[in-house]
This record gives sequence, structure tokens and C-alpha cells, in this order.
Amino acid sequence: MTLGLNITTDFNNIIASSNWTSPSWDMFIFVLFIVSFLLCCLTLRKKKVVIMTLSLYMALLVSRSVPFFQDNLQGLQLIVFWILYIFIFVFLYKSKLVRVSGGAMRWWQATLFNFFHVGLLMSINVKLLPIESVAQIMPMSQHFFANAWAGFVWAIAPILLMPFIRNKEESE
Repeated sequence: MTLGLNITTDFNNIIASSNWTSPSWDMFIFVLFIVSFLLCCLTLRKKKVVIMTLSLYMALLVSRSVPFFQDNLQGLQLIVFWILYIFIFVFLYKSKLVRVSGGAMRWWQATLFNFFHVGLLMSINVKLLPIESVAQIMPMSQHFFANAWAGFVWAIAPILLMPFIRNKEESE
């Protein structure tokens, strides 16, 4: 009970401390999040969303494993991540390595899965920014995307949701 109250209080404090009259990069981050989420919900089918999510995990693993990104060139790590993400997605989508039945998901499954997919993508992008750039992000974006626990939730949520995704025909 107190956990829910603390989350609500934290969210209200973050909203109250934000300056909404002069747009910042944080406003851009949230607008990008909402627009990406809506576009994903409207355009992507189950096969593409699942393959995109798998590509996210693979690209993050590989880009985080490159040894010379640990000490320097952190800005380049984001570029390498995006190149790997696009390459892995195209490779997996064109190959027959990943089998996903192409049926349509229920609307609430698609909405929830796309929400977590876009949240994971935003969290990865914020975490791969150079440290000095992340320090300039306002508290609300840090709370939802740069926070260690937020990153964990964004990373684990799509995995936990995958077993519950069924085609419309399968569940009826």
C-alpha cells in the first residue's frame, strides 16, 4: 500500500518540479515516446514486434560487450547500437531463424507489448548516451528511462509478456 503511495507521490513531485512552459529535451523524449508508441500500435504486426524486441536485446548485448566503449567513445556506442539493431532486425526478419505465427494479436496485447517495446527502446537510448548528457536530463525522464530500476522493468516486461501473446484465433 505504501509503495503505491510513494510512486504516486514521486510522480506528482516530478510533474510539479517540471517546467512545462519552456520545452526541453525531456519534452522531446516524452513526445517521441508517445508518437513511437502510437505508430507501433497502428502499424506493426506480431511478427515484426517480436523480432524487433529480440533485435533490441541482441544489439544491446553486443554494443555493451565491445571493450573500448567501456572507457571512452560512449557517444559512438549509441550509433553502433542503432546500426546493429537495424542489421539484426533485417537479418532475422528476412531469414527463417525466428518463427512467429503471423496472426493478429488482441488489441490490448498489442498495445501493452508495443508500450513495453518502445519503453525499452527509449531506456536503452537514454542509457547509451554519454554520462554528461544523461546528467542534463530532467528528473522525470531520469526517473522513467535512466533509473536502474526503470531500465530493469523496461527490459524484463516484454519477456514476461511474451508467453501471454496469442493470436486472436488461438484464444477463441
